This record gives sequence, C-alpha cells and structure tokens, in this order.
Amino acid sequence: MKVTEEEFEELVTEAISTLPEKFRERMENIVVVVESLPSQELLREMKIKSPYGLLGLYRGVPYTRRSIWYRNVMPDKIIIFKKPIEVRCKNKEEIKESVRKVVIHEIGHYFGLGEADLRKIERERNKVMKPREKEKIYLTQSYFKYPLPEGMLKELSEELKYINRYPSGGEYAKLRQVLAEYVGVKMEDILPANGSDEVIEIVTRAYKGEVLIPIPTFSQYEASADREGLPKVLANCLQNGEYTINYSVQQLKSASLIWICNPNNPTGTRIPRENIIDILQKAKGMVVVDECNYEYLGETVLDLIDKYENLIISRSFSKNFGLAGLRLGFAISNPQNIKKLAAFGQHFRVNRMAEKAAAKVLRYLDYYQEVWGKMKKVRDKFVRQINELGFFAYDSQANFVLVEFKNKKETERVWKYLKENGIYTLAGWENEFSSLGDQFIRFTIGKEWEMDKVIEVLSDYIKKG
Repeated sequence: MKVTEEEFEELVTEAISTLPEKFRERMENIVVVVESLPSQELLREMKIKSPYGLLGLYRGVPYTRRSIWYRNVMPDKIIIFKKPIEVRCKNKEEIKESVRKVVIHEIGHYFGLGEADLRKIERERNKVMKPREKEKIYLTQSYFKYPLPEGMLKELSEELKYINRYPSGGEYAKLRQVLAEYVGVKMEDILPANGSDEVIEIVTRAYKGEVLIPIPTFSQYEASADREGLPKVLANCLQNGEYTINYSVQQLKSASLIWICNPNNPTGTRIPRENIIDILQKAKGMVVVDECNYEYLGETVLDLIDKYENLIISRSFSKNFGLAGLRLGFAISNPQNIKKLAAFGQHFRVNRMAEKAAAKVLRYLDYYQEVWGKMKKVRDKFVRQINELGFFAYDSQANFVLVEFKNKKETERVWKYLKENGIYTLAGWENEFSSLGDQFIRFTIGKEWEMDKVIEVLSDYIKKG
C-alpha cells in the first residue's frame, strides 16, 4: 500500500500529537523527519542488509543524559522511513498504526525509555483515544476548539476575587493601550467593545442610511440594519463557486455604510487588498472591514486608517484567542471616527474579566500562533479530503470550511447523517448567515481527530449510497 509523501507526513504529525502531553512539552530539541529509504552508508553502519529492514532511527543524546547546554546545540533527529513501512501494510489504516508504533519507539529512545515505559505510553494513549469513539463533535459555532493555556487560565482565575468591582469604563485606557500595542497603532485609534457584535451595532447606529451588504455573509450586518429600520442593499457576490465582492459604482455612491468581511464568513474567501482600496476610493459612505479572522488570514488594511477617513476595522478575541464567552472585540480607525463611535456605546461596555483577559492572553501569543498554524494544516487537509470525496469545499482562509452539495435534498441527507453519527454542523438554512443557499454546510475546524472523523463518516455515507 502506498500513500503520498504529504499524507505520510500527516500521519507522522498525528502520531506525535497523540503522545502524552508531558512528553510533547519536552521535545523542543528534537526534529522528526520522513525519508524514503535509509542510505547504503547507514545500512552498513547499522549492519542491516536490506533497505526495507529499518523502519525508524533515532540519532542523538538521550534526554536523560543531557545537561543544560544541550539547548544550544543542533537538535537531535528521528527519521521515519516511508517505503519500509508501506511494503508491510495492506491499507492506510495499517500504515497509520505502523507509523504510530515507530514514532513511539523512537521517541522512547530519545527519552531513554525501556519497553515497560513504552507500553505505559501506549496505555495512556489508549485512554485518550478510546473515549473519542463515542464523543460528540460540535462544528457549529466557529469558536476556538483547542485548550486554552493553563497559565493564562490560572492568572485569570485570580481576578475572580475582584468581580465585585466595576471595570474601568469610559476610556478603558489600559485596555486600549494593550490592544494598540498588539495591532501596532495609537491608543486613540482603538475602541474596545462587548465583542465584535457590539462594534457592528455601534457602527450601524452611528452611520445611519442605506447599508450595503455582500451576500452570503455574516448575518449580524443585516440583522443590525433591520433593528435600526435602515434600508439595505444585498449584493450577490457568490457565483459559480467563487465569492467576489462586486459592488457597483452606483451602490458605493448611495450607501452610507458598506460592509466587507475579510476573510468572508461563511465562504472563508480572502478579499484582495486592491479590491478593498478600490472600494474605499469609490465609496461615499463608511467602509467597515470585519477582520475577526485576521490571525488566520494574516492580512490587514489597518495601515490605511490614516489615509482613508472612511475606513473602520473590526477585530475580535472570540474566534482566535478563545474568549468567546467573555465577549471582547474592538474597532480600529482614526481618532475622529473612534470618538464618534464611542458616543454610541455604553460606559461599562467591556466587563472586568474580559478587560483583564486581553493582556494575559497576549502573554501567551507564542502558544496561540502554534495552534493557529496547526489549525491551518488541519483545515487545508480537510479541504483536500472533502474534494477527493467528490464534494466541493471552498478554499478557506478562516477557521471554518464551507462545503457545497448538489441540492437541498442531498444537503439535508448529509447533515442528518452527520448528526446521527454525533457530528453537529451549520447548514445554509441556519440564521448564522445572510442569504446562504440550502445546498451548503459550514464546518468549523476542530482538532485533527475530529475532522478525520467527519471524513470517515462522509466516506461511509458515500459507500451506503
């Protein structure tokens, strides 16, 4: 049985991810690489005749025999040999199991572990993996699906004894400074809010008039306009499997408020910078760029807030930092716009815990960046696998993936089959989206094993016809 190099590397990464956390935390001085076959020189050194007789190899000084100065030397190496494993296996599941065993064995050498210790690792892994078989998977709301840093949670818990006190309120000077330093603007360019939903509400109230919305997109732009009784124009931007903002010159001239979601929710589509600039130049009203998924996309137009007076940016700590329950968002714009927006918000609009959480979360930025990178790999793998099954997944730059099916009937069957197998998703008929068709399902990207389970269930759905 053969698999692609990319698939094999993913199996190695998955095998490492299932190791007990206490081991993964101490692997900073080791790299794991995949090679096709061992070299002839290595075979002679190991006194092995056949190149297919060696599945894996550890090179370095075991963890138990190294001192502090080893942090400053080149990392040790574990090599997993692809072809010798493949020739022993009949299918992908066997390759996956073989890779897992080789990884555990070689990691054991790194930590200087004996066979009894390796068997203990195996038992610990099984305790984690077996309960997953019956665990329900929620891929509905696009919240942060990974564990929050324990240190951050401990620090934040210390603030609980002060919840009898009011938050700073008003100017929120310290919070604004923390947020300004993170995004790289002046404190006067920041307005903290009760989640990005409040930013949407405040902006809609501040710039009343015709609202231009690019559908399908996040439903709160339209919902906020409806609450204020404002006229709205819904511009269809999804055609033939491509999402492109196609506002007309006339629409941009007549609208008081223009929305751009970048990347768009639910398609996950990146909106090119040049398109946003073109809209800013042609628009008569205020242009709001919702960058709630900035940390996944990595692109922003906040450097344009001083150049274009009609630009406001919305950001959030919900999806990317795991603070959805605390509600912390913020607007970025020039000081004049921020001052106007502040007049429409409450004095204590950000609660005390959310206010304190911002600085604490950002101290663990390295952890979050690592998780974002991991999530992107899981997302891209999921998109590829969905397309290989014969469905159509939109290329996403967010923490969710939109999948299009043939029609509403097929979508309902798939959605129901997933639910029967303990997987909960958001269908196009949900109120999370404005004007998304009934032939769509959006999947929030969870942990790798969760997305693998989705693919497994969908594959079973196809086999059953």
